[in-house]
Amino acid sequence: LDIGVITSIGENHLSTFKSIENTKKAKLKISELLKKDGKLYLNKDSFYLKNISLKENYEYFKKLIDIYIIL
Repeated sequence: LDIGVITSIGENHLSTFKSIENTKKAKLKISELLKKDGKLYLNKDSFYLKNISLKENYEYFKKLIDIYIIL
């Protein structure tokens, strides 16, 4: 993938993933699919995405409209 976007991690995912931690792990697997020069965008307004630490190739966005401008 050239670009990945995670807009949220929240309680609405609990029925599938059973915990917030499992939800984070599942959603962040998208970073493993990125090309070497790909970029992952994370929603800074999403409580559970605020303090994610990834090695490289990620950036926060404040509003979804920012993603449309980037793309």
